[in-house]
Amino acid sequence: MSYYVGTGKAKALITNDLENVKAYIDKLLPGARAILEREAREVYQYAWQRWPIDTGTSRAGLSWGVLIAPDASFIRGFIMNNVDYARYIKSSQVRTGTGHAMTELLRKPIAERTDTITAELGPALRRAMED
Repeated sequence: MSYYVGTGKAKALITNDLENVKAYIDKLLPGARAILEREAREVYQYAWQRWPIDTGTSRAGLSWGVLIAPDASFIRGFIMNNVDYARYIKSSQVRTGTGHAMTELLRKPIAERTDTITAELGPALRRAMED
């Protein structure tokens, strides 16, 4: 959906057509969005299965996705928990490192995948630059 705002020569096109941005990203760097979606989804599922549950509120705050800037200047995968107290949650089930769920179930698994993501995106980026 697109529309113009303004009058005369001072008009701006306003659009929220995310499909065009997605298509542009896919053309510029084939597979990038799919790689980021796959990795974010896998970390999310890992965290969801192991997240400490008392009331279920903090686990329900988990989400994942791929953020694409409207001007296609960046694409970023994310996994987050939007519950205010989530960073303070510890669990006896998380017996490694700090014991904090956010660190052990989100931050560390994301960091561990950085090399894999880079290895997959690097050749795609090189090919895109050569074309």
